[in-house]
Amino acid sequence: MRPTWKLTLGNEVTVKTAEPHCIAFECPTRRTVWRGLSPGSCRAFQSVVDGATVAELMSAVRESGDPGESSSLLEKLRSLIVDGWLRVSAEADSRPLATLEALSREFKFDGPPLPERFCLSRFAHLRRYEDGLILETPLCAARVQFCDSIALEMIFRLLRPQTANDLLESLPCGADAAADLLELLHTAGALTGAGDDGMTSEDVAPGLQFWEFHDLLFHSRSREGRNDLPVGATFFWAGYSDSPPAVVTNPELPAVPLETPPDYPSEDPASLANIFERRRSVRNYHPNPITARDLGHLLYRVGRVTERYNADMETWNGPVPMEFAARPYPAGGGLYEIELYPLVVRCDGLDAGLYHYDAVRHGLVRIDADESDLAQISSDAAYAATMSPEDVQVVILLSARFPRIMWKYSAMAYAAILKHVGVLYQSMYLTATDLQLAPCAVGIGNSDAFAKAVKSDYYSETSVGEFLLGSYPDAVEEF
Repeated sequence: MRPTWKLTLGNEVTVKTAEPHCIAFECPTRRTVWRGLSPGSCRAFQSVVDGATVAELMSAVRESGDPGESSSLLEKLRSLIVDGWLRVSAEADSRPLATLEALSREFKFDGPPLPERFCLSRFAHLRRYEDGLILETPLCAARVQFCDSIALEMIFRLLRPQTANDLLESLPCGADAAADLLELLHTAGALTGAGDDGMTSEDVAPGLQFWEFHDLLFHSRSREGRNDLPVGATFFWAGYSDSPPAVVTNPELPAVPLETPPDYPSEDPASLANIFERRRSVRNYHPNPITARDLGHLLYRVGRVTERYNADMETWNGPVPMEFAARPYPAGGGLYEIELYPLVVRCDGLDAGLYHYDAVRHGLVRIDADESDLAQISSDAAYAATMSPEDVQVVILLSARFPRIMWKYSAMAYAAILKHVGVLYQSMYLTATDLQLAPCAVGIGNSDAFAKAVKSDYYSETSVGEFLLGSYPDAVEEF
């Protein structure tokens, strides 16, 4: 953390002395308290109301006479920045050039050092936000708001690979202020290493190299973990416009009548027509939980490998051998990049925990994951489905092995992944209905939390969907 960075309060944040030796940071939705501080430390933290540099805070704490507090100050400041209580600015002559703010706790404040040669990340983008101009990247859970044209000038210079010395000497704000700005952009994930051959670190990083800009931006912004956007049923346009109609029909125009299937739906409960008609999202369960037998039957019918074979594919670089493994549902190019991870909370015959479904052997492989991480994933799924976390039985997590599909497809890869999630959701719904289980697809999940739980590289494999499953209740609650 650079000593000349200026720290200010986050949006709608206030600082209060709640009690002696105690500082509270508050905003309309939350509160955090630091206790056991010296009077000097309390005054130091209160100084961020009007803005204070890291060096000024360090000096104020050192003057308090407690060396322990001085040594832990940087750790406290990092925590306050990651939690969104504080913002960080680079300044020149007391005027801000750019300000960084964290978007979620997934923000990693201390990353690798600045490479010797670097340029702007191909994932970085500028856009209007409220009344300002911001820089964001799906690689990082932070945004930078530009406050001065000098910051824009640095962005233009970063389009070409260069060293820090070359860049800092060319900006009119002075080397120290330029270094503060450069390090701020690096902290926000906006820079990437650049080699003499024109390749960047992003071009050769396993997993990340396969991603296109629009795909990774859509993935990171439509999942929880790397943004602070409202998610889910916000009813944002209520009061601004009427709810759009449920159906499109115009009785004034003639319609060619079509034949209705005879005896539809069939009275046979096992018929496909009957299963389609009975399909519902069920969010309440029987007191007796789902069984390992039930879960196994569903996974077998939905996700097992049915056939394996090799084929030579014609490419721009000549024939290339590929391995294929077909499954019961359709998938673009026969690539089947989706993996299934049952998160078991209550299941008769299975210990609680996270498992990977081995589609070749039709078995479950236990994943060593932190219980608190799994509890968070489970409760997030319950919240998204308007259920109580205590009622959850099984959450089937759908992950994507991104390189598997991005190796072949351009521009459409992530869109194809989401289509496959939809196909798999429908397959799981119909199979669960036939097995008399309670299914419910979930609309949102945290991909960073999944990657942490299974210890995967976020850019190589992470979650793209969630599906709740449980035992069918005696009576279905309609809502």
